[in-house]
This record gives sequence, C-alpha cells and structure tokens, in this order.
Amino acid sequence: SAGLIDYRPDGSVFLITEGWTDPQNRKSLSATHAIKPGAPYRLDFDMQPDDYVFGAGSRVGVVLLSSDYEYTLRPDPGTELYLDTSKSKVLLPIVGGSETFSDALGG
Repeated sequence: SAGLIDYRPDGSVFLITEGWTDPQNRKSLSATHAIKPGAPYRLDFDMQPDDYVFGAGSRVGVVLLSSDYEYTLRPDPGTELYLDTSKSKVLLPIVGGSETFSDALGG
C-alpha cells in the first residue's frame, strides 16, 4: 500500500489518496509470480484519482506500508521493505502545466 501525503506548514498531515499493488502480481493481474526473499523488485502504485491542490509551504510525502489494515490480509510481523530512493519517483500533474511550474521556480 502507498499513500500520498500533504505535510502542511502548521505540522498537520493529510492523507490525499492511496494506491495498492500486490508484489506477486507485479507483471499482470492475471498471472502470479513468486517473490524471492531479499531480491529487489520494481513496484508501481497507481493512486486513486483525486482533485487536490497543495497549499503554499506544503511538502509532498509518500508513505509505504507492507499491508493495508482495512483491505488486505496482514502478514506475520517482521516483513522488511527496502526502498532505493535513487530509483524512486513520484509523478504529479501540475495545475497550469509545466510552464506554470517553471515560472513558480523562477525559471
């Protein structure tokens, strides 16, 4: 499970949307591929659509969980997750497009 988070300037945190993936079905929803402990895997999380605008001073966050308490079977404690941040990315649409984003950065 993954959650897209708004870390607001006042210290509050807001969960914007969530996404789920099953590592055993990382290539296809209809074909299961076993997970080998310790092996790296690429996982994509498509988030549920939501119309949201981050306020000034907010920080974007992503939270990853090994299961979703409400909607999935919970594995035994001890599941380890490893995230290679050098190969991770978050793609967000920008209101007004790339030109507006560039202008906001002073470009």
